[in-house]
Amino acid sequence: MFRAIAILLLVLAAGGPAFAEDGQESAVRSLLEADRWKEALALAREQDDLDDAESGTALGEALFRAGELLEANTVLSGIVERHDPPPVRAMVQLGLLRLAEGDAGTGTELLRSALELSPDDPYVLFRAAGAAGGADRVMDALNRYIELAGDSDPDRVEAARGTIRFLKEIGDRETWIQSARPDNATLALRKVPGRGGEVRGFILKAVLGERKKPVRILLDTGSPGLFLDDRIARKHGMEPVSEETVFGGGGAGRHLSSLGILSRLEAGAVGFRDVLATTSAARLDPAASFQGLIGLDPFVGYIVTLDLARGALHLESPPAAGNLWSGEGWSQGARYWTISGQFLVEARDAAGAGGLFILDTGAARSLVSENFVAKVGGEVLRGEGLVRGFGGLRPESALVRGVDLRFQSLVGNFRELVMADLSLRSRLSGVEISGFIGLDILAGQVIRIDTLTRQVFVKDRGRQP
Repeated sequence: MFRAIAILLLVLAAGGPAFAEDGQESAVRSLLEADRWKEALALAREQDDLDDAESGTALGEALFRAGELLEANTVLSGIVERHDPPPVRAMVQLGLLRLAEGDAGTGTELLRSALELSPDDPYVLFRAAGAAGGADRVMDALNRYIELAGDSDPDRVEAARGTIRFLKEIGDRETWIQSARPDNATLALRKVPGRGGEVRGFILKAVLGERKKPVRILLDTGSPGLFLDDRIARKHGMEPVSEETVFGGGGAGRHLSSLGILSRLEAGAVGFRDVLATTSAARLDPAASFQGLIGLDPFVGYIVTLDLARGALHLESPPAAGNLWSGEGWSQGARYWTISGQFLVEARDAAGAGGLFILDTGAARSLVSENFVAKVGGEVLRGEGLVRGFGGLRPESALVRGVDLRFQSLVGNFRELVMADLSLRSRLSGVEISGFIGLDILAGQVIRIDTLTRQVFVKDRGRQP
């Protein structure tokens, strides 16, 4: 189902180090490399001639970093269509955007063309290596990137080295091969209760590897693939492959993890073999309510309905024709993007300020970034270490008042929200992440996800499916 090499997309969607260049766009790019994306975007918008190939490309890059993906698409598509040949950077950034939209064919073609045109450009090497071809070609591109990058960005260099270690072990091996794919299936979800009646999560049961006893897995739309407690993975016969550094989450924000392959995963009527998993030495849930996390990646190709009111995950094959969303009570739908494995949707404050948020059934509480709070003028109150993420508590988290978060017809009614610093996650993703939409908004709702057209539909509040 997935080539093992696809893991590169979790790494290579991020930005890379700066190298000297000439032209009016250089100041914009210098600001982007310094992670001063607000200033970069403001400067890029001031350019006199945005039809100019390089100026327009710089604006597209700044829009992408700021999370303005719809406008970035308009700008970059225009540049690529109007210029022959188009700027290599425009091809790269538009290629990454196409991958985020789910158009793997066009995205890969753009990235591969850019790599062929500029095989020794560090900017291109880092972002486009995953489109180079087989594992050997990808490793060649990443090794060349590491050679040119030097000590300019240790986090990204370590990410590239981790990918090389992984590919040396696994090569072009296929993973997540579907062994049982019914046209329709329903997986039961069990609610995990929290304090004061809140919902901490939803668990499904899956049989892993060599054992018959099922494992409790948290449905976590905010995570790519499968994460497991290390003890559980070893107990179920995981074949170790390599180690990598996982960025983000709690604690120090950098976590050494192991990658490995399990012989099978079966959840209800759906089954896979040669399942790639990431493990954590730290227990994923201190309360031991669950022993792993699974995202939506394994269910790509289905229409996925999260019935968080009744506790069910429905999988349907897409209809051959007709409009699945013509029924009464559904929202008009909204696009979603997948960047660095993150399920991103647009959400807004009541005053209209928007941003990209992770649609996250693995988060009990919604969260907003420090940058988003500054944009909407929320009032920071108090508290540290209020939120637990992958790897531990977020030490910089605090409470904030005055942010009224809403997604489609779903409205948060909070007197206080949690705020955290998401700058590392945003920098390594290459796009501004404004927060997480958690179960305090999503629990009790019905959400339908079209994994082919990359759209999300919400059942209107108070309606029944």
